[in-house]
Amino acid sequence: MALNVTARWRILWRWLLVGGVAAACFPIYRVALSEWTVTVVDEAGRGVSGIAVDQSWDDFTFDEFGDRSARTDSSGRVVFPGWPRWRPLGYLAARRLKVLLNLDASVGRVGRVWVPHDPRVEALEPGKGTSAYCEDLTCILTPQSSTLTVRLLR
Repeated sequence: MALNVTARWRILWRWLLVGGVAAACFPIYRVALSEWTVTVVDEAGRGVSGIAVDQSWDDFTFDEFGDRSARTDSSGRVVFPGWPRWRPLGYLAARRLKVLLNLDASVGRVGRVWVPHDPRVEALEPGKGTSAYCEDLTCILTPQSSTLTVRLLR
């Protein structure tokens, strides 16, 4: 028995609805920030242990962000693992639409590592090696490596 045109359209719309919901739930793997190795050294180039290092990132395209802290090991190193993110396709589309509807033209991402205030460390002038950052694709395509220089109080 042949279906009439109205019944065919209903079946088509149901399949489109089911397909749309399934596509919106489909998980997409994104890297918010790749692995970042930070070495904290004194002015003589020796690794400094026990220094706090902060990391943050902002993804302006999807209005997401994150931050964390760690302390350097005995050699002055700390490794921040990458930030993998699984997000449903519908979530990513909705976040991007939210950014666009707010007329927020910001796109891209930035990542930053720095040495926050520490009583053992004398504050250096900004830009003198106490922080490092990455932008856009450099934040996700290759592992980052930075050396931060501090001046220890005597």
